[in-house]
Amino acid sequence: MKYTLTAADPENDNIWYYIDWGDNSNSGWIGPKDSGESVLLNHTWKQKDTYRLRCKAKDTLGGISDWETFEITMPKCKVHIYPLFQWFLEHLPNVLWSARVGN
Repeated sequence: MKYTLTAADPENDNIWYYIDWGDNSNSGWIGPKDSGESVLLNHTWKQKDTYRLRCKAKDTLGGISDWETFEITMPKCKVHIYPLFQWFLEHLPNVLWSARVGN
C-alpha cells in the first residue's frame, strides 16, 4: 500500500520523515525534503491484522514533532460476490429464504 506523509515547518526548514509501520519495521529517517513537500512511501505487511502506525517529522535544526498515530486493518480474507449474485441478493432476498424453508 502507498502512504503519503506531509509536514510543514514554521521556519520553512527542510524536513525529515520517519514512520513506524507497527510490525517491528520502520522507514528510517527519509529526507531532507522541502517544508510542505509530500513523501510517498510503500509498505506491505506479511500478516493480515490490525496495525498501529506512528509517524513523526524533524527539521534540519533538530526540532521533532509529536508522534501521529493511526490504525490500519488488513482484512483477513476477501469475500468475492459475483455481480449477478449480488444483484439477486439485493433485489430478491426473500427468494432464497423461501426456497430454504420449503415455501
